Amino acid sequence: MLTEKESRCIEMLVAFVKESSDFRPVPMEEKTEGIFDFVEEKNILFLIKGSYKTRMLVCGVMIDHDVAEFHFNSNILFFYILSCNSDIAFSFHKEKSADRITKEIGLKIEIEVGNKEIDDHYLINSNYPDKLKKLIEKPEYEIFLKSETEIIEELSVKNGVLIFKKHFKTKNEDKEQIKTDIDKLTAIAETAEESI
Repeated sequence: MLTEKESRCIEMLVAFVKESSDFRPVPMEEKTEGIFDFVEEKNILFLIKGSYKTRMLVCGVMIDHDVAEFHFNSNILFFYILSCNSDIAFSFHKEKSADRITKEIGLKIEIEVGNKEIDDHYLINSNYPDKLKKLIEKPEYEIFLKSETEIIEELSVKNGVLIFKKHFKTKNEDKEQIKTDIDKLTAIAETAEESI
């Protein structure tokens, strides 16, 4: 049985698919450039797959089981996976207290991008730290990462895809927000591809 919040997330995705002239669904069994390999199926409540404008797109709703600070939380996450052919790989994960502790004792390594607000909120890694620092200076990245600190769980580019996971905030979410998210992520993917 789905909760009210889970049902609302799914309804929003269905409305987006029905009303978007830019989204073209692809049958779930059809292979799509390896993009589907990045879906963590065990926690997925709902999933759509297709193309959005010129990019392959998988998006859906998942449950994120978070064990932190001696609490067990189940959060609803939206996730988006877009094709992104870039030689730079990077990841921004919301930094949690456990990450800070493992960094302090040397079990986790991260890079700093030179932007205190971004460095303080995210655990950051990249195969090309210097290129990533230049990307962060671009408005598509800096504004996005700074304005979304409360909801971003992950933003990463690797192996030909961009992955974005964010917390669902009931008050702010609607099908227009899904389109806005995808358009912002498309700009981020394009900028990463230009850095080649």
